[in-house]
Parts: sequence; C-alpha cells; structure tokens
Amino acid sequence: MIDIIESDESIPISAIGNTQITDIVRSKGIIWYNKYFRVCTVLKGDNYQALNCDQSPYRIANYINGNIEDYNNHIIFQTPTCPLKCPYCYVDRLQNDIMMTPEEIIVEFKRLRNRIKKTLNIDINVLHMMGGDPAVYAKFWPKIRKALDACNMSNVVIFSDCLMVEDTIYGIKPWEYIDIPNMVLSCNFKTVSPNGKYIYSTKDITLEDVFVEAAHYIGRSNVYFTVINTDEIHVNRMMSTVGTKNLDLLKIVLYTVNKRRAEGRL
Repeated sequence: MIDIIESDESIPISAIGNTQITDIVRSKGIIWYNKYFRVCTVLKGDNYQALNCDQSPYRIANYINGNIEDYNNHIIFQTPTCPLKCPYCYVDRLQNDIMMTPEEIIVEFKRLRNRIKKTLNIDINVLHMMGGDPAVYAKFWPKIRKALDACNMSNVVIFSDCLMVEDTIYGIKPWEYIDIPNMVLSCNFKTVSPNGKYIYSTKDITLEDVFVEAAHYIGRSNVYFTVINTDEIHVNRMMSTVGTKNLDLLKIVLYTVNKRRAEGRL
C-alpha cells in the first residue's frame, strides 16, 4: 500500500511513467502531456465511445446540463496514494514526485488550457484528479475550486475518482467536501471475490465496508458509480444499492502498462 502523504498546503503528484506515455501517444484524440499533466479525450471514433466504456463526459454534461463535447477532453494529474494493487490499472508509476499547492496546480492547468485553445481552438473544461486514490486528498477540492474561481474559471468542472474505502483505511471522509459548485465525483467499485472481499486490496476490505461508505454518496446529484471486473451476483447487489441508472459498467482494456505488468516487467 502506498501511504497517504500528510500536508495542509500541498497535494502529492506522480510523474507520468514511461510505459504509460507509450499508451498515451498511441491513443486517439488530443495527445499532449508533460511530466505531471496530460490531456485525455475520453470518447473517440465515429461511435463516440471509450474503449473501457467510460461514460464520464455524459455524466458530467448531465449534471451541468451542458453539451457532451464540452466535457470530453480532460486535463489530468495523478496522485500517488492507493490501497489497491489492481492488475488492470493503467497507471505505471505511483510515487510522490512533486508537491503542488492548489494554486500551483491551477496555474499549470490554465497554462495548458490556454495552449490547447490557441493551437486547436478547443476549450478544456474538466480538471480531472486521478490516482491512485485522489479522494484521500478530498480536503483540497474546495481549495482547488476557490483557485479556479479566482482565475475566472468557475465553469471548469473538478472531476475526481473515489474508491469508497477512504474512511475505512485512512479515516478520511471525502463526502464532507463535495458540496461545492461544479464538482463531479465518480465512486468506483473494484473487483470482488465470490465471498465478497476486495481481491486486490492491501487491507482486509469487504464489499460491506464499501457499501457503508457508499451510503454517504447515494442520492447526490453530482455523484455516480462505476464497477469493473466483478461477477454478476455482486454487480446486481451494487445496482440494487446505488440504483441501476447510476452505475456504469466498465471494461478492462489491456494497455501496454497491463501487458508489461503481467510479464513482470513493471
């Protein structure tokens, strides 16, 4: 397990790994990255779908009451902390490489956003906080919102993932920080064994533990749920708990990162 990095001022950020860069440059859409930030076009092709069935642009647009195209390109940074070791994770480097304040993150976001606007005439309206488990740094969400608003970017959506194990493992309650404007949260169920345990957790986590935390997010208009690589019985339980229309089924995609990890090369 990669432990939480305590700071009241700054967020730990991982550099993008070399193998992940291989996957980035092979992707379609806007291909741009530097050491710590990257641009991702989620829905691609004539059918406007993601390989892993990611529906985040639809979810964000529905919450904002906007157009899908306005939320299809994300500027992403990755935090290192994670209590899971999922073999299908497409991030190959989860280390604390740099600490950045919310204000520093927004300065970089604005610079990249302006560059994409100038060169491609595309507005990027999503700042995506990915992991690892970015929700362990949920206390910074309101500070990021404040920094965006101070730069006249109140229309930019803060989008983050959440594993719903943050309170169980770290004593952190992300649900206390999501009632801010233009904030959307994706709560992610991970692989569950037949006996209801999280297979790839470095701690003893059960689906029941996750349901306890999920209860704090159910019914919030700016929260939706996803699940990946879990049997039908447990998926049905998740649907009955969070609502069928509020649960997206994701697919595993074998990126270069996953293949090299399976070969023991990562």
